[in-house]
Amino acid sequence: AYARAWQAEDQLGRLRSRLEDLHKRTRRSTTLAVLSETRAFGGSIEWARQSTMRREADAVAHLFPSDWIKQSSATGPMGAYNAGVGRENGARYDEGKLYLRKGADKTNSHELAHRMEEVVPGLRSLVREYLESRTTGETPVPLGKGYRPSEMTTKDAFWSEYCGKVYPVHTEIISMGVRGIFFESEKVWKDEDYVHFILGVLAGK
Repeated sequence: AYARAWQAEDQLGRLRSRLEDLHKRTRRSTTLAVLSETRAFGGSIEWARQSTMRREADAVAHLFPSDWIKQSSATGPMGAYNAGVGRENGARYDEGKLYLRKGADKTNSHELAHRMEEVVPGLRSLVREYLESRTTGETPVPLGKGYRPSEMTTKDAFWSEYCGKVYPVHTEIISMGVRGIFFESEKVWKDEDYVHFILGVLAGK
């Protein structure tokens, strides 16, 4: 009886996982369909030669407005390379180069969003203004376990503390927004102000 109960619980757990995954994919496709009614999404990214991970970026390009993709290409060819392993060699965007992981759409969309924040005119100033509106008067604190002591954030009530990560120039607002809306769980949707901002930017910036 114990074995049967354990097996049933295991099957129920797998079913829950499958249903949650289906829910995420359905919400992702529905959200993208609604956004696509306001403007075109997706397009061809211009790649630098020897970009070995272009397929990984192309797989998530449909999550971004076509105008943004065109602006990326107009800025110049972008590189896409294997991120390697470990904290120091993780997925990232750095000076026109994406460092990505195979099959990691959630992470790769996050890094591609950093490129868009950099190259789309007015986008960075818009997201910095939003970040400041959410965090004015807050004292930066360490991100905590898993991060370097120097990595700070202004927590606010963001769905993820990482949204408020402190940088001299760029932000995590668009990157965490794209990642959250298209790949994360219910948590991001409870931060209604943030979701409305991200959807508004994707629909109209």
